[in-house]
Amino acid sequence: VSKLIRENEQKEAEIFALKCQVDGEKKIEDNEKDEQIVQLTEKLGRNEKERFVDREALCKAQEELSDLNEKYLDLQHEMAEQKARYDQYMLGMYKKGQEAARFEREQELDYLLANAKNAKKVGVSLTELSRKLSRTEVELARWQALRLSETYNSPHSEPPTTDQVPVLKIRNNHHSLLDPTAASEADVTLAFVRDAFFHLLTDPVDREQHVRALLKIFAYPETHLQRIKVGLEAFKNIKIKKVFVDAK
Repeated sequence: VSKLIRENEQKEAEIFALKCQVDGEKKIEDNEKDEQIVQLTEKLGRNEKERFVDREALCKAQEELSDLNEKYLDLQHEMAEQKARYDQYMLGMYKKGQEAARFEREQELDYLLANAKNAKKVGVSLTELSRKLSRTEVELARWQALRLSETYNSPHSEPPTTDQVPVLKIRNNHHSLLDPTAASEADVTLAFVRDAFFHLLTDPVDREQHVRALLKIFAYPETHLQRIKVGLEAFKNIKIKKVFVDAK
């Protein structure tokens, strides 16, 4: 009996020791969990504070963006007005240049007619006068090219409508660049195309200028431009008789 009592007491001591060990480990785990909870709570508080700061920064950034957008719209409107005024100014200058070139041409023609018979006496070369007159026409054609390239090839302009496309406006019309009745833009375009094509065939000095001006007006796509390059290289092989087969 005493042996059983001792064994029982020993088992109770072992159980008590094991219980103390388990309680100690549990207490340590509880303390660690409490510490983790405290840390997570502090972290959550910091995150909330940071989010609040971020929200304030976001609201401020949105307000600044809205202000910048308003300023951009105002600036865009102002630039559009300036461009419209500039276009009007350039159109006025173009018309003045057209009038000046027409006046100069009339003077040259009058002088040429008046001195045709006395050219040798006054020492004036009719060839020189003709070349000067041709240069005047070329300069006017360049004026036309500048104005029309601004109108039809500006990167900020709207796409041309059917009424604005020069090719669609070509018809049986014989306006000259210097014709005062060529008031509409379509007539000016047609006159420019006619005269530029004429100088392309007759003026070897500035031939590239006339080709470039015509390509700007017609605004061919890149695929067509590649074919045009090939065609220009073979242009010298054109058969004149076939061109003027219907000529009287």
